[in-house]
Amino acid sequence: MREYSDQKSDFCNKEKAERGLEIIFSQAQCSTLVLSYNSEGLLKKENILEKASAFGSVDFYDIPYPHFRNNIHTEKSNISEYLFI
Repeated sequence: MREYSDQKSDFCNKEKAERGLEIIFSQAQCSTLVLSYNSEGLLKKENILEKASAFGSVDFYDIPYPHFRNNIHTEKSNISEYLFI
């Protein structure tokens, strides 16, 4: 397997992802920012809410949907799409 660590996004690492979100929130030049994040991601929704709230009010929506894995026959499970507005 080839080396690719120099091509990985900061959002592939929990600590770097948290700092990356802070940079996005602090440098956003808009009146409304929408962030969509999957419940299976590296960051917990509580951490994202805490960081976003430091820059203004945040509306949070938890949208469940079925979890699908190709060729895996298991009991149906749900994951969530988190919307931070």
